[in-house]
Amino acid sequence: MNNRMKWLDFARGISVLLVVIGHMTSFSYGLGQWIYSFHMPIFFIISGILIYLKNDFDQTLKYIVIKKLKTIIFPYISISLINIIFNFSISLFSKSFSINFIFDTLKVAVKQLITTITFDGLLTLWFLPALFIAELLFYFCIQTLRKHILILPLVITAVVIFTSLFSMLNFQQYNGYLLYILKIVNIFSRALIGFLFLVIGFFAALLIKKLKPQKWVLALFGLVFLIINLILYKYNFVDLHYSIIGNPAIYYLNAICGSLAILIISFLVGKYVKIIPFFGKNSIVIFTTHLNFSLITLSSTITSLVFNIDNHSVNIIISFFILMIIETLLVLIINKFFKFIINYNKFMDLFHKNRSMTFSK
Repeated sequence: MNNRMKWLDFARGISVLLVVIGHMTSFSYGLGQWIYSFHMPIFFIISGILIYLKNDFDQTLKYIVIKKLKTIIFPYISISLINIIFNFSISLFSKSFSINFIFDTLKVAVKQLITTITFDGLLTLWFLPALFIAELLFYFCIQTLRKHILILPLVITAVVIFTSLFSMLNFQQYNGYLLYILKIVNIFSRALIGFLFLVIGFFAALLIKKLKPQKWVLALFGLVFLIINLILYKYNFVDLHYSIIGNPAIYYLNAICGSLAILIISFLVGKYVKIIPFFGKNSIVIFTTHLNFSLITLSSTITSLVFNIDNHSVNIIISFFILMIIETLLVLIINKFFKFIINYNKFMDLFHKNRSMTFSK
């Protein structure tokens, strides 16, 4: 399992770096548009591959729910709460104090708390609840439809039709109570899209295991997938945060091809590169902090103050490397001193330790 995980850590590392770059560039054209064509689907596909490798379908749904609450929802809640406190603190010290200002700042914090509780998610944090819902739905389907596997294509078809129609709705143009309702629907819509890619990841892993293709065959397929992706990405606009997938046919084909190309590259060369898997193993920290905690803004500010280069592309490159240095330091600090923020078992160990110390006094 560990040997098989190395190339997946590489794939996750590449994917999270692309997410960061995508957030540092415009997602409506060029490099950003290419990255957005597959940068979220690949995470769901990787999760589908991992589900196949873990092979824990015989576990009860209750066991799976508890496990996913610990591994996905716990870090989602803890990071979200820290994010809300961070945003509140930044707002509080950015302007002069007044009763109205404090009240307005508190209102924003409450809205962010509601956004967290409803699983809408603050900025990049939307992905974790979407993954949670998608994985539970996948396990439910596998366990329920195991003896009726032919029903799965009907479920997939229904999901594709629903998500395509909802994407066409462009719900952000509405307001009032209808907007709130559509926001809730959006939470499930993007999870359903994620579910489709989980299915693809699962069955892709199953197919690879059965066929056992040679590396040159995989390389050839990877090249074809990459070429298709590079041809198609410019013809579609995507933002999965809001369930915007543009043309459904182009979106799903492009996302699958782009994701599989990156996965094949990772499988072939992942074991030869050391630093990228580090980012993959710690992708949850990088994914949830680079935008939510204004680290992109910090790196851009450092770049402009220190280098003062009058070239946008060069500034982005320098800012990216500064950002990854900051993220690397943050990962090392969290892993050393604050692992309980993202790890449920570490949190419970700390809780029981503090509790025993309190009682001993």
